[in-house]
Amino acid sequence: TWDSEKEFGLFNNLTQVWAWNSALVTVGGGKVFGLNASAGMLWHFLDDSGDLMIVSIDQILKENYFFSVFMRGQINQAMIFAEKLVCKNKVPTLISATEMDPFVLAGLNWGYAIHGFSSSARALVTKCGKKYQMSWHFYLHDLYDWDLHSKGRGGLVTDRQMAMLHRNGFAREYPVSGRYDIEVSWQK
Repeated sequence: TWDSEKEFGLFNNLTQVWAWNSALVTVGGGKVFGLNASAGMLWHFLDDSGDLMIVSIDQILKENYFFSVFMRGQINQAMIFAEKLVCKNKVPTLISATEMDPFVLAGLNWGYAIHGFSSSARALVTKCGKKYQMSWHFYLHDLYDWDLHSKGRGGLVTDRQMAMLHRNGFAREYPVSGRYDIEVSWQK
């Protein structure tokens, strides 16, 4: 006869296999419906490597209106600060860091793929007469992870099931990063 610990272990393994297969079907559904970023990131989680995933900020900008509005706002803020801080013959470096609201990436594809994230930005600014030149560098930082106590759902699996897959060694959470560089010039 099996003791209760062994029964729980078998039940737990069957539950995890069911959750893993449900997540795999969710990957397929994501691909069918054109949610390539979220499907790819979920697949990377299921492949259990834990390796860093680099995302294309250019791709997010093309596909997500809310993120493009956010980025324009970030660049405009950097330009305003640059005008206040830049002096002749000095090259100031502006640095910012922010924890982002998940609504910045609203939408099915990138909303499911990244959700909330942290960001940092660095700008190098020069001024020649009335002309400003800014090299702006944006960095996205995230951990593709799941909340054990969340009631959220993505596709056929819950956040809790995904957290359990990670905790029980069936899948692995991983770091995510992206970088975007742009040169901006303007006159004031």
